[in-house]
Amino acid sequence: YTGAGEINLNGVSDINRDVPGQIDFYFEANGGNSIFFSVWTVTSPITLVAMVHHDHLADYAAGEIFNPKWLDIIRNARVIRFDKWTNAGNYDGPAVQWANRYLPERMTYQGGETSPGLPVEVICDLCTKIGADPWIPLIASASDAYAESYATLMRDRLSSNRRVHFELSTKVWDGANYATAGYFRNLAQASYGDESIEACMDAYGGRSGEIFAVLRTVFAGQL
Repeated sequence: YTGAGEINLNGVSDINRDVPGQIDFYFEANGGNSIFFSVWTVTSPITLVAMVHHDHLADYAAGEIFNPKWLDIIRNARVIRFDKWTNAGNYDGPAVQWANRYLPERMTYQGGETSPGLPVEVICDLCTKIGADPWIPLIASASDAYAESYATLMRDRLSSNRRVHFELSTKVWDGANYATAGYFRNLAQASYGDESIEACMDAYGGRSGEIFAVLRTVFAGQL
């Protein structure tokens, strides 16, 4: 972390503050426990920069942001569908805005149903590192401008031999489990005055065509 103040942690043990700007502690997850941070007596604005496993401190210092053991597991993947990373199925916030997207320097990319998903840069860097093509489900409420900015960043950041696969949202038929289905139900009602599954799929197909037209423009000459 950067800054100065009193940072307290609950739910951990063996806390060590010997290194300035760094707090070492022991935590063993059991599926139901959590770490709680509280900040007191701030004398200089505090920014939580990263949480890194002690075994990976050297890799982090060298610029690595991914768990090396995890990279070993997925290294042979050639296409990765970033369903959960884009939060396309569960996003239930206001219309997603490019200006409000998560940036790589954010401490955590969690945010529940209103999270716009992981930074595009992180997705691109992972695919470049292991040589995989990204498959991107975009959030349903993405505007044309959002889709254009997303695709442009991917085009410019990915290595030239990578192929990007896009789809609009995911599991749009599953209204019992995914918020995105409600988005297209509302769109169908607004467009056709009909919330039937057929109308929902018509609304989805129509919006998909509009988004794909934007994407084709971004990737013109590369399809």
